[in-house]
Amino acid sequence: MDEYEISNASEVREAIAWAEAAGRPLEFFVKWFETSLRAPDYEIIQVPRMMKLFGFSPKED
Repeated sequence: MDEYEISNASEVREAIAWAEAAGRPLEFFVKWFETSLRAPDYEIIQVPRMMKLFGFSPKED
C-alpha cells in the first residue's frame, strides 16, 4: 500500500482525479495539527490529527 501527502492541489477533486488515474483503491484524509500542552512541564506541542474524507480502505492481499 502506498501513501502520499498532497499539498499543492487547488481542490479535493483535483487530488481525487490524480489518485484515480493510478487505478488503485483510494482513501482521502484531511490532516491538521492541534496545539496541546504536555505535562509535567506544560511544553507546547503540535499534535497531528486526521479525519477520513473519501474512499474505502484498500484490502491487503
